[in-house]
Amino acid sequence: MTGSKVALEGSPAGLLRPRPSLKDVAIATGLSIKTVSRALRGEPNVAEATRQLVQAEADRLGVQVNDVAAGLRRKSQAMTSIGVLLGDFANPFSAQMLKGIDSVAATHRHVVLTADAQYSPETERNAIRSFLAHRVAGLIIAPSGEDLSYLNAQTAYGFAVVIVDSPPPTGDDGWDSVTATNFESTKDGVARLIRRGHRRIGYLGHPRGGIGANERWAAISLRCRRPASNLTSQ
Repeated sequence: MTGSKVALEGSPAGLLRPRPSLKDVAIATGLSIKTVSRALRGEPNVAEATRQLVQAEADRLGVQVNDVAAGLRRKSQAMTSIGVLLGDFANPFSAQMLKGIDSVAATHRHVVLTADAQYSPETERNAIRSFLAHRVAGLIIAPSGEDLSYLNAQTAYGFAVVIVDSPPPTGDDGWDSVTATNFESTKDGVARLIRRGHRRIGYLGHPRGGIGANERWAAISLRCRRPASNLTSQ
């Protein structure tokens, strides 16, 4: 880690001193720079007592690990960050999903970067470009668009993509996914209402667009025996 410059407290403007680095922590603790680096990054095979000593000294000196620089030195050039792209942060389902993702990521010392696609394929693609520019370790996406094939160039090199809430878009069946049974569950729900004698059935949900929303609309169309194009949304 190379030291940057910080202003001396109470000094004239422009008078700087080097910011403490891993080398300073190593000198203070009597450990090697490599051991200090591994301890601060939470890597295995570092004694807990050593980890606590290093972290305490780093906190005292104000030393922070530079994950960007470290990522560029790693073969994969990936950071300890995960990009999460959801359709709508205002959706309570999205909030709960993000909370779970962040909880698991924190146990692995990863930070979560988030973006709201607002159910817009264009916004979705721009956000993915930004995540890739920040060299995230992987992406978790609740798709808004129906084409994510442009990510195949990334996954071909081992980049991790996980699709949530909806099946992977067409042509991306090799990706990992955690999905809801949108079509079957919606179809069964409408069928239950019909068996109870209901004939005027309302649907409150996402607008058309995105795999999951389209599956739910298709199920309603099938059960109500009306083309999806004739169903209105508000």
